[in-house]
This record gives sequence, structure tokens and C-alpha cells, in this order.
Amino acid sequence: MPCLFVRNAPPVTAYNSVEVGKLYEGIAQAVGCAIEDIEVHLENTQYNILKPNAEIVPAKDIHIFVEWTGRPFKEKRLVATAINEFFKAHGLDSDTTFRDSGPGTFFVNGKLIGPEPSDIQAL
Repeated sequence: MPCLFVRNAPPVTAYNSVEVGKLYEGIAQAVGCAIEDIEVHLENTQYNILKPNAEIVPAKDIHIFVEWTGRPFKEKRLVATAINEFFKAHGLDSDTTFRDSGPGTFFVNGKLIGPEPSDIQAL
């Protein structure tokens, strides 16, 4: 299940429901999963930039981290495109990072998601 963690989004943003639907549909089609299996977490964060002169200024773009293991680049490109189109439709700039963990590193409620690593050793 792809999980998107959206950081530095303006807290008062009202998202267009049609565009939200397009985001979910674009991701679901790209990866071949049900819309209900996608999670978009809107984190209440504000990033700031520390300038060389010690000035602190608000960061302007939105950062998206995608937690999702073992996906081909082609699918990542389609997901990144869907994310970019969604935020662009709302007049916002964004950057997307895929946090690719190797096999055996992602668990939900104690259950391994994805295949076991090939180098697993007996406990």
C-alpha cells in the first residue's frame, strides 16, 4: 500500500475534491491497487530554511515522502506525476522522495509487508 506523507502544506488549504479523486485514481492506476489501499497523511508541519546569514525563512514548497517498498521506476514516475499534477492544480510547488526500503524492513501491526529478505537468518 503506498503511503504518502505530505509535509509543509499550508494548513488552511482546501483541496478540490475532483483533484483529490484524480490523485487517488492516478496512484491506483499506476500501481494496480485499490483506491482504499492508498493513504495520504497530511502532517501539520512547517519547514523553515536557515540561511547563511542566520535568517530563518519559511520554506515555500511542499515535501512528499512516499513509503513504499520494491516498486519499479516506471510506477514511481507515474505516482510522482500524479502527485505533481495534484499540487500544481492547487497552485503549489512540490518535491517527492520515495523512501525505498529493502525487503524485510516495513511492517504494519507487526506483519511484514512485501517479501522476506533473501539473507534472513534463523533466530
